[in-house]
Formats: sequence, C-alpha cells, structure tokens
Amino acid sequence: MEADSGTQVDALADWAEATSRAMSGRTTSFKPVEDALPGLAAQLHSVARAALEQALGRRLKAGEQVRIQFTPGRISVSLEGYGTCETETGATTESLEESVFSASYSLVEGAVDY
Repeated sequence: MEADSGTQVDALADWAEATSRAMSGRTTSFKPVEDALPGLAAQLHSVARAALEQALGRRLKAGEQVRIQFTPGRISVSLEGYGTCETETGATTESLEESVFSASYSLVEGAVDY
C-alpha cells in the first residue's frame, strides 16, 4: 500500500494500531483512569504508589509520575524510567485494586530483572 498524503499515512497508522490491538486481544483503546473511572482514580493511584514504593524499597520522588490507564478488562501502570506494565482486571473495585497493585509491583520487578 502506497501512501500519497498525510491523511492516508494517518489512516494507515490507525489501521495498523487497530490491527495490532485486535491481534493481541486489546480491541479497545486505553483511557486515563481519571477519565474512565473518576470515582476510583484517587484510590487506584494510592494503591499504585504503595505497590511501587514497596517494590522500590523507597518513597517515590516528587517528580515521579504514576500513570494508570484503563480499558474494560485491562489496566496499565506506567512510571518514567520503568516503562509500562499491563494486566487483566475484573469489574469490581477489589479486582481493579489487585490488578493495579500487581501491575505496579511487576513493573519495578521486571525492570530490576533486566
């Protein structure tokens, strides 16, 4: 497929991203947890910070931003310098908290292992 305009390139990039998500089972785009689950965002950030601090063995620095994104059935946690970890989640608050904790802790452990 030859792209002859910026619009076609954008459409091709969108198609490639959608195809990749579909092939990996991620058919829905992630949204910031603040937008997707505004009533739980603060609670989930608290869980993520606790897990990250436990895994790191120290408190997070003021500039270290935790980013949590959600799509139905999946959650991802990102921390600069450590990357992103994505995992499955259920629809209950308990499941979301467990998934955020697991992804946060695994994010640090995976970075330390490599």
